[in-house]
Amino acid sequence: MSLIQTSISQNILPAHLGPRRLPIHRHFAQDLSRVAQLIIGLDSDVLGLSLELSDKGQVKALAFSTTKEAHHISFDISARGKGKQMSSDNDLSDLLSGRRGLLAGFSMARIALHMHRELGYHVSGVDLSTLCSPSTRCPWYPAEYLSKKVVHDVDRFSVNGLWHSDRGDQAVERVCLRAWISAM
Repeated sequence: MSLIQTSISQNILPAHLGPRRLPIHRHFAQDLSRVAQLIIGLDSDVLGLSLELSDKGQVKALAFSTTKEAHHISFDISARGKGKQMSSDNDLSDLLSGRRGLLAGFSMARIALHMHRELGYHVSGVDLSTLCSPSTRCPWYPAEYLSKKVVHDVDRFSVNGLWHSDRGDQAVERVCLRAWISAM
């Protein structure tokens, strides 16, 4: 079912909090139902969620992650016209709506807007940027959340840098690491 099974090295969190090598399962959007069933079958209390966007703001990929593995789903944006064509998959719809477990991500409102506008899915999850922040007007950066809620000593520059670019040959790794951090 996976297009490619690989792993990436992570030095963001200490070994006792997460694997040194995070397994990544890469999939195509054509397999959405099977991929959603696979992710639901992971039986995780929390799923991290992150998006990879094109230069024009289209959803190129979606990453789900538990604390032990990540799933990357690639969308063919050239084959997708305007409109909400993908939202017919009930398993993915259930997963994204939060009916199959808690979704967590940074800037969850932005993720939800992109998923609804581009693919027609409704997304319900916890925005980690504002969950513990004293004010929703001053959301926490991912590194601040990690350092205050997960582990004190994090490389803030490296963590926050994951959210600043999806370009280049490391886009898959970056979106998967963002989802993984969101699952912590």
